[in-house]
Amino acid sequence: MGNDLILGLTRAVKEEVIENYLLNRRIIDEICQDFEHRKNRVNRYRELVGKRFLRIFGLLIDPHYIKEFIKIIEVERIRPFEFFGSDLDMRQLRLIPASGFTFRSRYRTLLREAYNRLVKWVTRYNESYAELFEECKAVNINIKNFNQEFDLLAIIHFLKTMDIADLERKQFLGGNFTSKELHSLEKKMLFHPINWESLRLPKPIDLPEYRRIRKPLQSLSDRVFDGYQAKLRSLIK
Repeated sequence: MGNDLILGLTRAVKEEVIENYLLNRRIIDEICQDFEHRKNRVNRYRELVGKRFLRIFGLLIDPHYIKEFIKIIEVERIRPFEFFGSDLDMRQLRLIPASGFTFRSRYRTLLREAYNRLVKWVTRYNESYAELFEECKAVNINIKNFNQEFDLLAIIHFLKTMDIADLERKQFLGGNFTSKELHSLEKKMLFHPINWESLRLPKPIDLPEYRRIRKPLQSLSDRVFDGYQAKLRSLIK
């Protein structure tokens, strides 16, 4: 009778541990999923920044003027290209209405507005990048605490003896398994910290406001217009 009581209490304690494990695992799963959504949003902002850079490069036409523009905004030459992703479909960008009495003034307006929109999306990218970086640290702390709190091999062994739903068993154990598969199963159940560098996100980029570069950018736009007026007329709507 005493042994039965001890066995019953032991099982009850173990079942509580398992329930706690499953609950905490779901929480970590949700945290990781939320991080994935945030990461996708940052990548989307990255693409939008890349497209805005590409639009300005298209307006400047000549590689020589593109290099001069990069110098004007005071960033390293490679930085704009770090934001170029696989999705560069420019049809997704809104057209910029250019007002002015002459084609020259309309081109100036077009370039100015294109730059202001670039600054807008760079600001959003920088903010979301910083938030994601802090989120990454928080997620890794939660994963570290989870991995330290639970003895996975003991939990795996006890889960095999429990009468749990097939869906639970498949989700957390991957179906039936042999003793030889315990090591690989433990790896599957273990959460791994997020390697920030593996995300390969461009570091935030610091761009000057338009008012700071107004004169050199206007001078550049005039020289581009003088050299490529015929091509530019097709870009000015």
